[in-house]
Amino acid sequence: SQLSFIPHALTQIAECRRVLKWTYGFGYYHFDSEADLVKKEFFEFTQADAEVTLERLTAAVEVELETFLSEER
Repeated sequence: SQLSFIPHALTQIAECRRVLKWTYGFGYYHFDSEADLVKKEFFEFTQADAEVTLERLTAAVEVELETFLSEER
């Protein structure tokens, strides 16, 4: 019962990685003119923030999973 959050968290991580994967192509083809420079910079900033947050979530799940697995043993 204490590990019930793990499958949900792993599903969320996979979905976030899938969405983030498509943002690279969107950013590359959507912001192609000089007029979009500020929008592109903001998009890349937001994209980097999403990457960092996703890595923190992944690390948290891995640490929690290791903690619970070592307690079970």
